[in-house]
Amino acid sequence: MGKSNNVKNPIVPGMKLMKDKDGTKVDATMYKQLVGSLMYMTVTRPDMMYVVCLLSRFMSNPTELHLQAAKRVLRYLKGTVDLGVFYQRKSKEELEAYTDSDYVGDVDDKKNTSGYVFLLSKGAMSWSSKKQHVVTFSTTKAEFVAAASCSCQGVWMKRVMEKLGHSQRWNIIVFCDNSSTIKLSKNPVLHRCSKRIDVRFHFLRDLAKEGIVELKYCSKQEQIVDIMTKPLKLDSSAILAIIMFSDVDWGSDVDDRRFTFGYCILLGAHLVHWSSKRRVVSRSTTEVEYWSLDNDASKVLWVKSVLDEIGLKLLDVPRLWWDNTSTVLVVANPILHTKTEHVDLDLQFIHEKVDVGKL
Repeated sequence: MGKSNNVKNPIVPGMKLMKDKDGTKVDATMYKQLVGSLMYMTVTRPDMMYVVCLLSRFMSNPTELHLQAAKRVLRYLKGTVDLGVFYQRKSKEELEAYTDSDYVGDVDDKKNTSGYVFLLSKGAMSWSSKKQHVVTFSTTKAEFVAAASCSCQGVWMKRVMEKLGHSQRWNIIVFCDNSSTIKLSKNPVLHRCSKRIDVRFHFLRDLAKEGIVELKYCSKQEQIVDIMTKPLKLDSSAILAIIMFSDVDWGSDVDDRRFTFGYCILLGAHLVHWSSKRRVVSRSTTEVEYWSLDNDASKVLWVKSVLDEIGLKLLDVPRLWWDNTSTVLVVANPILHTKTEHVDLDLQFIHEKVDVGKL
């Protein structure tokens, strides 16, 4: 596996693993050791939770099909060793959760997979992907069972945080993308949508009535816990980001002392635009870098406009990287001083774009 190619997702999109009775048998002990090792990774890698949960269902009788799926996870890990959970300082310190469920995700017994993620300081704090113990008759029932399980975890986490001196001032917000489930949690009347749901799952109604948990609707695009319940396609709109690297020399031309600047623009991991040109004479490296950067900013925004026209949305604003700290200060400070007094007015274009958050 050391020379294997990296992959961008831990499981083939749309793939459904099942019991392979006619497949080639593999060493069950080795398979269990592999899956057991992957379980340790789920402690800090929520993106692997679903696939590890899926692979663990076939430990008793693994075949070549299951082993190849497990090896793909190793290829995914090889290409994403720098991923982790990031918690932001001075951000929202209240618990919020996302819950979701697939429908008849298990091909063998037609059961669903529940998943949830709890966020604190904009970072994942607790997550789960688990096959439900019951067979449900509709997506509403499947989502209700998943929301009930998520709410129970939320109540426990709230008590733990209170013991640690971090009390929650408000109720726990649970985001769900099924409006019928939200209505069912607020309506205590027994009707056809709830008569086949086990009594224990109606615990969610009591929590909603007492104000401990509040279910809110979120769209499919905002549902971040889909990765816990199903294999996802590599969405181009979720991975695209423009990154530019820019640099210049200073007075490299022996004849006229002009400088040469160059840049390259990356879209995701692909080089899409680049240039190297000779420009005007300048009085300092800061002025040179600033001139180059201001010119590069217009190129980045042009690339962004092209992407917008073809329907590709970016994950974040374009990022520009360069190695001159004085240039960074000049961009951040619009006041005219000795480092910018010789810079043409038309080069102040980047000030405006940084101020409005486009760069």
